[in-house]
Amino acid sequence: MFDFSPMAKANSRNLLLLNSDNGVGPIRTTLGDYADQLGVHPSDAMAEWLINNGLDSTVTMPAFVKDEEMVVRLLRDPYTVGNITDAGAHGQMLCGVAKYPAADGLRAQARQDHAGRGHTQPEAASRPGTSTCANRGELKVGKRADVTVFDLDEIQYQQMEKVYDVPDGTGGHTWRWTRRPAPMRLTLVNGEATFRNGQYTEAKPGVMVSPQH
Repeated sequence: MFDFSPMAKANSRNLLLLNSDNGVGPIRTTLGDYADQLGVHPSDAMAEWLINNGLDSTVTMPAFVKDEEMVVRLLRDPYTVGNITDAGAHGQMLCGVAKYPAADGLRAQARQDHAGRGHTQPEAASRPGTSTCANRGELKVGKRADVTVFDLDEIQYQQMEKVYDVPDGTGGHTWRWTRRPAPMRLTLVNGEATFRNGQYTEAKPGVMVSPQH
């Protein structure tokens, strides 16, 4: 087995047994810990876990340990572009877009810590995901009135949720991963509220992007 394989003993704690399709478990433990519990090689532990829990169960990578100072440097750098994801093409893989405000962007890096070190202001922390990469992030005449209103003290990390709302082509539905909003107090699209206090307003002021546009 290659040294870099996630099934290698040295790497097996880089895989997290996240979700069981039938509830047998265990979940939220690493493959390495589970292998140690069974007294077998990680590859055998993986096979055993999938047999017991079902092939629609989820194994993922734990959250990376992040260099906080580097995150701050990237947020301050005028050339940083953030919040890019291909999660729309991988519905059964985690949509990481919700981790931007919760984990690295707004709450953690936009406030002063207890030691008195200044990080960066909310405007600067949100810039890589707004004005840097699109016609967004500035309230000016001529700009699109796409606005998100939030309270830093309310921003919190939301756990992944498995929802069965994706048409499977046979009249039924299959599943995808999602997260609830951070939360946000108000979302405006072209100046019209689409979400207010966590509730969908049923307004659809956006324009579908097509090759003709």
